[in-house]
Amino acid sequence: MNRFSAQIVVNSGGYRWRDLITLAEQKTEGVPRASVRLLVPISRRAERPWRAMGEAYDPFLKERALFRIFANLGPSERRILEFANRYGDIASHRQILKGYGLALKRWRYEIKKMRRAVHFLDQIGDCSKRLSSASERKLQSGFVDRLVREMPVTLTVTQIDGRAVVQTVCHCLLDAMKVQLVEALQEDKRYHDCAHCNKPFEVTPSVSRSDRIHCSTNCRVKHCYQRKKQAVTLHRQGRSVPQIVKAVGSDSKTVSTWIKNIRRNG
Repeated sequence: MNRFSAQIVVNSGGYRWRDLITLAEQKTEGVPRASVRLLVPISRRAERPWRAMGEAYDPFLKERALFRIFANLGPSERRILEFANRYGDIASHRQILKGYGLALKRWRYEIKKMRRAVHFLDQIGDCSKRLSSASERKLQSGFVDRLVREMPVTLTVTQIDGRAVVQTVCHCLLDAMKVQLVEALQEDKRYHDCAHCNKPFEVTPSVSRSDRIHCSTNCRVKHCYQRKKQAVTLHRQGRSVPQIVKAVGSDSKTVSTWIKNIRRNG
């Protein structure tokens, strides 16, 4: 049963970067006018762009490892824009109602900050066997305490399957990702990167097998087709079975079957 909830709205028209010159900068004479690059939604109603209809989703149900996807973004404008178009702006509700999202500089700062937090999380997981339980608890409690202080969340009672359940509600995407991070640390969750799309997914025993290498059935099928296509190309180039096995990351039996099917089908 999910303990956390967030209704994040993604603008249906998408987002774009816009250079904004503040009023104070406009009045400055004799000085080059600097601009702030902000994320804004694409909308026909330019005077109230954030009023455009969007699609809402719950990141705790749709993307359990969204904080890791965010941490892996990098600083490029294109990558950040792709993230916003898919998952929404990370600005607070109050900031959104003012008419603009966060500045590019703030996006890059939050990504860098999340990357450091994920690195710490991975270090705790790798070093947990070497650390004493007291040392580990001290590191974890200090880390969690710093994160919790930054997250304005509320508690609400909702009905799930006829039962009253208390949930922690996040009001912006950035806070939701921080809650995901804290939950991953507290519950010792583990993640792998998908062998096809590179998206991180949870491999905690209660969720999925630890030897799983794909985030979904769709990626598993696509990856298999991709490797098969690569094996066929290498075979036609005269490569041997061992060479193909090494190149596509499969086994001899599977590769031999693919080659036999090529010969059978001409």
